[in-house]
Amino acid sequence: MKLVYICRHLTLTNGHGRICWELCRSARQEGHSVDVLTRRCAIDGADIGVRIEKLFQLPKFCGRLRSWSFAYSAAKHAAALRRSAGSVLGPVIVHGFGDAYEQDVFTLGNIDWAYPDYIPTRAAGSGAGLKSRALRRRPAPRIVAVSRLVATELAKADPAFPAENVKVIYPGVDTRRFHPGKRIESRGYLSKKLELPQEAFWVVFAAGGDFAKRNFSGLVEALKRQTQSVDWRLLVVGDSNEAAAAAVLPRSRVRMLGMQTDLGEILPACDLFAYPAWVDEFAMVVLEAMASGLPVLVSVTTGASEILDVVDRQRQVVHAADIGGIAHKLTWISDNHQAAAAIGARNRKTAEAFDWSSVYRKYRQIYEELLQDKVVRS
Repeated sequence: MKLVYICRHLTLTNGHGRICWELCRSARQEGHSVDVLTRRCAIDGADIGVRIEKLFQLPKFCGRLRSWSFAYSAAKHAAALRRSAGSVLGPVIVHGFGDAYEQDVFTLGNIDWAYPDYIPTRAAGSGAGLKSRALRRRPAPRIVAVSRLVATELAKADPAFPAENVKVIYPGVDTRRFHPGKRIESRGYLSKKLELPQEAFWVVFAAGGDFAKRNFSGLVEALKRQTQSVDWRLLVVGDSNEAAAAAVLPRSRVRMLGMQTDLGEILPACDLFAYPAWVDEFAMVVLEAMASGLPVLVSVTTGASEILDVVDRQRQVVHAADIGGIAHKLTWISDNHQAAAAIGARNRKTAEAFDWSSVYRKYRQIYEELLQDKVVRS
């Protein structure tokens, strides 16, 4: 089987990029031929035999035409790969991620057309038209939604799209890299490096960008409301320019860690992962925190909240606009160490069901169904 992936940003800090790369790795382990069409790439695929081709894209000042230019270029290259490989390798599966309109499988991890319904003062994203065109293709592509939240918004946006073509597959996590067994060593190291008291309550927030979407200011406000009895520290992972809201907090309590490509040594060292986003289609970092054995504090409009153990949802799920509720649950988790540790242990058990090999098997089933049904475009 030959697989062609279209992913505009093939980086491990990007949700689509991470899913794409993990599928590439698993497919190559099975001996399949894999090509990736991308614009920005921070990964070397040569070591495992993945062919990566960087495509043309218009510059930023072209606005919405920029993403369309990449999609057009990707469609042309994918069609050429179909023609060149078809006689040798048989049917080719083209699998797009967000910024493509010509594919057999389409992983949908962005509902930017619906952002005005969730995020105050936010307009619809520039990719809405591109996604609409992808959904109008016939035969209809198989849509993989990264959460039920995404599937629900898709159904609202396009009620005519065949529901049987939509499947929810949650992203995965590396349960060896993110492991609670790292806690003692990682906490000791970070305590010295960042001058953090080990006995304090470490809250970590992490995002690749768009802190406004992730309601970072709401978390800051909730921390301001903590009583003196809670000796908290806030670790912020991401672009420091996005974290201006933290300026109102005492500098001694905040550590800016900047952009990080690997949180495997940071998350296990902390006591709570807080992510009260206005909306997030899934948020893989939540799953990474769960695999690290942490309790999490996430909004009901974060896709990852769907996988939480039903027993623990009450303690871990908040409404983004409810600052008082966020503050209350922060206090409860910091004051109830044993109960919080038990929640973290159950989160770890939940995360173990989402290893990347099991995620790949679900995608592979879709590929095989397409080949069996002979609906792959020639």
